[in-house]
Amino acid sequence: MRKSKALVLHIDEWKHLMLISAGLKGFFFRGMGNETYTLLSPLERSAARWGVPSGLVQNVETRMLFDFKRRAGNYIQPVPSDKDIMEWWALLRHFEGPTRFLDFTASLFVAAYFALANAKKKTNASIWAVSALALKMFEDSMFHGLAGKVSYMERINAKRIQGVYDEVLACNVGDLGVFTAEPFILNNRMRIQQGLFIVPFNIKHSFREHFFAALDLPTESLDPGVPDRFTYQEVINNNVDVKKYPLVKIVLAEGMHSQGILELRDMNITSESLFPGLTGLAKSLETPFALWDSVLKGNSY
Repeated sequence: MRKSKALVLHIDEWKHLMLISAGLKGFFFRGMGNETYTLLSPLERSAARWGVPSGLVQNVETRMLFDFKRRAGNYIQPVPSDKDIMEWWALLRHFEGPTRFLDFTASLFVAAYFALANAKKKTNASIWAVSALALKMFEDSMFHGLAGKVSYMERINAKRIQGVYDEVLACNVGDLGVFTAEPFILNNRMRIQQGLFIVPFNIKHSFREHFFAALDLPTESLDPGVPDRFTYQEVINNNVDVKKYPLVKIVLAEGMHSQGILELRDMNITSESLFPGLTGLAKSLETPFALWDSVLKGNSY
């Protein structure tokens, strides 16, 4: 029987997120524009959008990578080795292809930016925070200690460890679970955003099932009445140890969104800084819309 629990943490003021950040060292983060959104891989979203039966998604994924590998060399050079499966999937995801790879970041505040930048008016945003230690312990158990024999930084740079992950991707290991992955060659966007991927062992089950299984959590862990729920003040008053939870869902109240975007801009976390090149500049021009409430109050953007 699973004993782990998730935590839902409600944040009403930007300063409270700043204060709680120290307790979230050693977590990976994903920002979501709506607190009701769950974790879906881009591949799952595309399959659902076009009504592809689950039994055929594996075939579509295989063909998609085959086509990408054949044609990518017309657009970029050099391309990864044909055998470096993880490098190919990471490259495809970098250019917004629908893969089983789901983007996370090692930075709470980068995740906060994506949550707030994608939020809608009168809607709470959220940040999913997953314990890196919990994921590493699961990986070590699944890979029979191979990944645990080297440090985190060594693991990023060790081609032999990447080879283990390539084998997982190639044969679609039948167990439920996920692993963290970074390509050996980091592109500018991943470097700037402190990005990484969380990858399910296979696509026979949903990303959500794989993710919760790796954390030893039931899939209903975030359903009403199941997780522990606290406000920031309750965490402080009750001396709650946030780090004991393998998964923390941080709900960002709608009333703090404009302030958060302004504070992140002062930290130089904007679309222009997170997306290299003209893409970032163009994306950043939407900021006045996100700050319209603040502008109405006489503040500048």
